[in-house]
Amino acid sequence: MKERMDKARPAPDCIAVRMRRRALPGLVAALLCWSAALPVQSQALPEAPWPTRQWAQATPAEQGMDAGALAALVDWGGANGMDSLVVTRRGYIVAEAYYAPFQSGMRHRINSATKAVVGSLVGIAQAQGKLGSMEQPMLAHFADRKMGNPDARKQAITLQQLLDMSSGLEWRESLVDGVPESLNALRASSDWVQYVLDRPMAAEPGSGFNYNSGGSHLLAAILTRQTGMDLQAYAQQQLLGPLGISNVQWQHDPQGVATGGFGLYLQTRDMAKFGYLYLQGGVWEGRQIVPRAWVDKVFAATVPMQLTPEADWRYADQWWTLPARAAYLAVGYVRRRVPRGGREHLSAGRAAVLVREQRVQCGAVLHAMPDGAQHDADGDARVLVFAVGAAGQQLVHAARVIDDEVQV
Repeated sequence: MKERMDKARPAPDCIAVRMRRRALPGLVAALLCWSAALPVQSQALPEAPWPTRQWAQATPAEQGMDAGALAALVDWGGANGMDSLVVTRRGYIVAEAYYAPFQSGMRHRINSATKAVVGSLVGIAQAQGKLGSMEQPMLAHFADRKMGNPDARKQAITLQQLLDMSSGLEWRESLVDGVPESLNALRASSDWVQYVLDRPMAAEPGSGFNYNSGGSHLLAAILTRQTGMDLQAYAQQQLLGPLGISNVQWQHDPQGVATGGFGLYLQTRDMAKFGYLYLQGGVWEGRQIVPRAWVDKVFAATVPMQLTPEADWRYADQWWTLPARAAYLAVGYVRRRVPRGGREHLSAGRAAVLVREQRVQCGAVLHAMPDGAQHDADGDARVLVFAVGAAGQQLVHAARVIDDEVQV
């Protein structure tokens, strides 16, 4: 078994964790070097260094978290086909696990979580003056192409509507069940951009949400044109590189355009960096990487996804949001089911994580301040959870902190 432990932690606690984790089927490494001391009480730690080169580590107790809840989370991951798991708080990793055959250092296909990266690049390019208004017609960027099914409504589709998946284009890519017919046809076509542009209209632009990876690919093509760079190279220069992310793979379409709706491969710790960037308001090492106004827009999603009557899921700029839980997600294939009803509690001081049924392949959950308050300077009361699992398996859902209880 390959394990990485924080050498500064008391040896007896680390050894106890190692022995217990060896009994967990399929566990390759668990970076859960926590203190057994309870009750949970946050301890004074120096401000975490930026994790550009590497993440700092802390015990759950030092970050006011419930070690038992994190242990249950890791056990659950081993029993439910997860590949890896990272939990951070205030810039420290407090829990991390890898399950065989997946290992630390491996890149993982993040599927539709790629969309959140592409959305961020749109925000960066706009701030650099390369895109103009998000309300401009998207077809202005494809004036050199002819397309099927001409329609005045298609002429009216804006960049923002592509970002919010409210373009009105006919597209069948169910988030619940069924075959993603349009996505499969896109991948089988010889020209992905043309395939999306040729789709007929099914609704007025802006009239409602309809999940559409094709629209995300149009955004990737537009970015490629407007920046004059391959999207992976632009992402490395403007977003991934400043975060210290270099071990990257990105699929491309037949014309050489990096795929906008899926296809990015990252290490799990690097995915956590991306989430941490958003928790810091788009700032990294004192530099505004993603415009603050863009981050705030993601955290104030307004487009109803209408997935279930029980939960008010919202969408904005390629991110999912569950406002009632102050949870913000970059979600990847395949999401089978969202949380339904019920409430569970844990004694957890300031923050914790709980497992809920939400079947996806990979994604991130950002837990913001209680009651939707703006993110503060030191990240107090906020948790980043990034979990990656095999197709059809479940992902953790971040809990909302209310006083000394955690409710989900």
